[in-house]
Amino acid sequence: MEKTCAYNHQLTQIMTTKVMERSLTIFLFLVLIFHVSNGAQNVRYDGHKLIRVIPASNRTLTFLQQLSLASASLGLDFWSYPTALKHPVDIHVVPNYLNELSNVLQYQNITYRVLINDLQRLLQKEHFPSNAKSASQDFDSEYHSYPEILHEMRRLVYTTNHARLVSIGTSYEFRRIYAIEIFENESISRPLIFLNCGLHAREWLSPATCMYLVRQLLLDENALSLRANYTWIIVPVLNVDGYQYSFRRERFWRKNRSFGQRGCIGVDLNRNFNHQWGGFGTSADPCNQLYHGRHPFSETETYGLARYLLSRRNEVKVFLDIHSFGQLFMSPWGHTRKLSPHYKNIQEPMMKNVTDAIAAVHGRKFTYGPASVVIYPTTGDATDWTYARLGIIHSYSIELRPTFEDERGFIVPPEQIVDSGREILNGMMEMVRNLND
Repeated sequence: MEKTCAYNHQLTQIMTTKVMERSLTIFLFLVLIFHVSNGAQNVRYDGHKLIRVIPASNRTLTFLQQLSLASASLGLDFWSYPTALKHPVDIHVVPNYLNELSNVLQYQNITYRVLINDLQRLLQKEHFPSNAKSASQDFDSEYHSYPEILHEMRRLVYTTNHARLVSIGTSYEFRRIYAIEIFENESISRPLIFLNCGLHAREWLSPATCMYLVRQLLLDENALSLRANYTWIIVPVLNVDGYQYSFRRERFWRKNRSFGQRGCIGVDLNRNFNHQWGGFGTSADPCNQLYHGRHPFSETETYGLARYLLSRRNEVKVFLDIHSFGQLFMSPWGHTRKLSPHYKNIQEPMMKNVTDAIAAVHGRKFTYGPASVVIYPTTGDATDWTYARLGIIHSYSIELRPTFEDERGFIVPPEQIVDSGREILNGMMEMVRNLND
């Protein structure tokens, strides 16, 4: 109890500091809103390339890592990061930087190939017009804006007796962040399975897959058994500002939309949690895609999530942080290659069974293991925090389809939303069976 009160006091102090900082930047925020509402144009990607480099030597790997650190000033957008030999590194390059980058890579004797010649042409296939947007059966056939997602959440609450909306905080741009709580009987307390989705704005498949799960938990008779012993809380979009900005303005925006130093916008929310904050796998450069923020929980989105989880820490049995892409299922730790105390006996068997169940649907294999080993070392991420600070043993991060070898990366065709949802739903069914054993 004393530890919980002390940590709650720490979060309150952080919130006080954050409110003061927001007050100091409110004028700049209003200026930014004025700019957006007076002529800010959608970003187009005509002629933008996606190139791939496969590091074959430590020298090449080191050079790519240095390039990644300087990516903000060089106008480069890394879709996958240089973490190991033979692992593909995909870089989004604007047209006026391609020749310069090509010359630099050639000078370093590094070969590359162009995966996508024109990103804009590929993006045009991502927005499929719906013939009947209001029809519930068509919801999972396309990607949706945050207001559309919220409308569907409200519809489900109003048309079923097994859900309610929960506000877990407010975004930097003052949007409400909602979760949907799904239960068999609201009056009976059950352990919680918590899904956090849409942490990174451009990972559209994450909110879409999570909304598929929401709908199945409420509408599909085959999935109703998942409510028997557990209450589900699903946040379809945590990074509501960034997601809406990505949806309407700049497709490949990653961070949130808080106003930062040097005129740079945004913090990587999955580097902003208060465990091993500010270490490797992050950046102190406000313009970098991996910027960790001014301090832990500096962002209203992560603070709101942390405060809500803290208030229900004794109820949460599972925490899942859902991203795209890579086809990975990962446990702590992200900040060290040392195995967590629960890895061998609890986390590894769970991940093996769940990934087997996922693969049974469409044959897509998900690699599993500690995040620092399976993808790359990170600090200040959500699952390390829920495991270390809240004691949630079943804390995992999922990277949805496709694999890193796929050439589309974040651009997953809308017709794959249901397929992604089905395989993850089967994985959730297996997880619940394992929890019940």
